[in-house]
Amino acid sequence: MHRSLAASPVRSGDALHDYERSATVDRLENWARLMRLHPHRAISMTGVACAELKRRKWKQNAEPQSFDEERFDKPPPVDHRDGWLVERVWVQLPDRAKWLLKALYILRLHPDRACRALKIAHRHFEADRRAAENLVRNRLQLADFAKVA
Repeated sequence: MHRSLAASPVRSGDALHDYERSATVDRLENWARLMRLHPHRAISMTGVACAELKRRKWKQNAEPQSFDEERFDKPPPVDHRDGWLVERVWVQLPDRAKWLLKALYILRLHPDRACRALKIAHRHFEADRRAAENLVRNRLQLADFAKVA
């Protein structure tokens, strides 16, 4: 009995799989930049005042330094439309995948800290991360297909 190409398992080294994963990661990073621009948390006026005082103090104490600007890559501009589309998909994810992606992309937690915070065994981290990214990729493909149709 022969398997069809579509039914064959995808190996992690396949070029198409790597391209799809990097495209999904790029979209998740764009979503995270957008969510960091528009935080969904309450901000106290004391916190705002303290942050402003800290910024002013840093600005006064900063010494002009010469550095090579080309060494520091600026992040690409935020694609708001795609970011909000990923947010719509993220809201519909199961809780475990949802909070894992938030911890890794928005909060930028180290994988060890994300595992501790979410009570994920370290040996399951990569599988859970891949599963969450695959959920997002599949749902984004459905959303993109629905836009075209």
